[in-house]
Amino acid sequence: MSDTRNLLMKIDAAGGAIALAVLTGIAVIAVGPVITEREHARQRTVELASIQQETRVAMDAVRDASRRLVQQREEAASLPVQLRHRSELNARLAELVARAQADELDLLSILPGEAAGDDRYARTPINMSLRGDFASFVRYLHSLHQSSRDLELTNIEIRRTDQSAAVQAQIRAEWITLTD
Repeated sequence: MSDTRNLLMKIDAAGGAIALAVLTGIAVIAVGPVITEREHARQRTVELASIQQETRVAMDAVRDASRRLVQQREEAASLPVQLRHRSELNARLAELVARAQADELDLLSILPGEAAGDDRYARTPINMSLRGDFASFVRYLHSLHQSSRDLELTNIEIRRTDQSAAVQAQIRAEWITLTD
């Protein structure tokens, strides 16, 4: 009888082990997806936090750019525009020539046209042909933009003259003046 008892105990121990294994398997099957879903949720939370941070940085950059734009507009609006009389055309042309020379450009030609306008303001077309390196030409355009509020550039054509860095540019501008 003790052999039978030992045998039954072994069978009960084996059955218990099998039952424990089955219960463990069921627990893993039932709890595994919950753990996996929690991990996915944690990853989505991290991704969302990253996207929110990138959005904050982009929005800050947009706000900064908007503030700078407003400041530049206010600054430009506060600068006085002092229009000269058409009779000062030669002096204005001399300034354009001097600026081109200061920016190391060759001024090939500068030709003013006939003024047109009303009883208060006139627009005098000025055609310029310049030659030099591209960087000097960009500096020249920048200096015109910064300091010549009475000069409106209406057309710019740039061509490379040869295999070097030299360019030739045609500029059409309108000089805004008071009528005499």
